[in-house]
Amino acid sequence: GAPAEEEEVVAAVATPKRIRRKCGDPICEKFDAGRGFCVAHGGGRQCATPGCTTSAKDGGSCKAHGGGRRCSGPDCKKFDQGGGFCVAHGGGKRCTDPSCGKYDVGGGFCRNHGGGKRCTYPGGCPKGDSGGGFCVAHGGEKRKRCTHPGCDKGDQGGGLCVAHGGGKRCTHPSCNSSKGDEGGGFCRAHGGGKRCSDPSCEKRDQGGGYCITHGGGKRCTHASCENRDAGGGFCKAHGGRSLSHPPNHPSSHIGLLAEICRTITP
Repeated sequence: GAPAEEEEVVAAVATPKRIRRKCGDPICEKFDAGRGFCVAHGGGRQCATPGCTTSAKDGGSCKAHGGGRRCSGPDCKKFDQGGGFCVAHGGGKRCTDPSCGKYDVGGGFCRNHGGGKRCTYPGGCPKGDSGGGFCVAHGGEKRKRCTHPGCDKGDQGGGLCVAHGGGKRCTHPSCNSSKGDEGGGFCRAHGGGKRCSDPSCEKRDQGGGYCITHGGGKRCTHASCENRDAGGGFCKAHGGRSLSHPPNHPSSHIGLLAEICRTITP
């Protein structure tokens, strides 16, 4: 019995635990993905396209040069975000709010329902963290700033915010050049952005694939009510906060008070 135990001890000592090397960049805490660096600093497999130093995805190329898995949706060229599909075709994780179909950006929710990192400004800002713990308005550094004098908005392309000419523009011949591309190369007025899935409707998708008229967007949570949520989970008639009134405005509570009176009146 003793020789066997000694052999086991020797074997355990002879096989030390593998220690992963750190990235060769002096200030990086990530691990070596190959060639002495993490993926962000040039490690791992490189794109097969000559002159490209980006990391390779499936197929041997980076995403920009055709690598990576693609969505299985009909005629879709977008990337697979999970489950074989892009976000538009149902791929990836979704917000867990029952009335929401948006993408989960962290913590099980979309940004509108509290997902993702938030701005840590002392005044209690609800906007998303754009870098350094703050939103763009409060000094976040993830995005570049608009170069127009006196403007603190984020750079949307070309060194400018949308208001000052940055970002992609609507390509409709008769469109004002100041209007941004809402999707598909056009502004909202000229057909850009997602539309209601009802075959006869041209209105904008407000959530869940439909416009408000056809059931899209958030609804009042009062029992048996199908009206639109005006704020706080209720429609205007049931005490929802209209965008035109602050929470303590008298008209924000009229519907709720009326409902309470009906409930307690014999």
